[in-house]
Amino acid sequence: MNRAAGEVRYAEVEHEEKNLRVQVVLDLDGGTRRDIATGLSVLDVLITEVAYFAGIDLGIAVDWDGTVDEFRITQAVGATIGKAMAEVLSQRVPVERIGSSLGVAGDALVQVALDLQGSGVLVNQLQFQGTMLGAVSTQSLHEFLQQVVSHSRIDLHLVKMHGTHDRKVAEAAFKATGVARGTATRRNLHHRDLPTRNNG
Repeated sequence: MNRAAGEVRYAEVEHEEKNLRVQVVLDLDGGTRRDIATGLSVLDVLITEVAYFAGIDLGIAVDWDGTVDEFRITQAVGATIGKAMAEVLSQRVPVERIGSSLGVAGDALVQVALDLQGSGVLVNQLQFQGTMLGAVSTQSLHEFLQQVVSHSRIDLHLVKMHGTHDRKVAEAAFKATGVARGTATRRNLHHRDLPTRNNG
């Protein structure tokens, strides 16, 4: 990379357990490359929405066999993304820190707000009507978000304003999360004195 070492906001993280390996590459200052292959198409689409609207480069590779269920996959992917995010946020680059957005998809409207210097709190009020989104359960989707939040130690609030189609609600939520994250991670030199993970 051509950017000075102190300006690079980049991380590579690997998670491995029995019959499952997850690799994540994250670059907050990319914005054009997204190569996401979890083996769960719904999860791929939703994570791609976040990366696209956040304007980040994100690569995810998952190796797993038939003994691994979708809950474990979503959990491991969420944890690995969270660890990558935590590593990037520890690199002492001053950012906006706070981000919020409204996400729209069809009849769905979702409000999202986040704080990058939080304590790992997830407030999820998406209120799905069904239990499955394709091959991914809504409970697994909640666990994915919980793992991201817990390991990156951000605070994330998602509130469904309205929407009757679960897939559209999820799409709106992940779009808004991407926009909010893009805002929060935007560089802001005026915030050098804000508390960070290393000095606060």
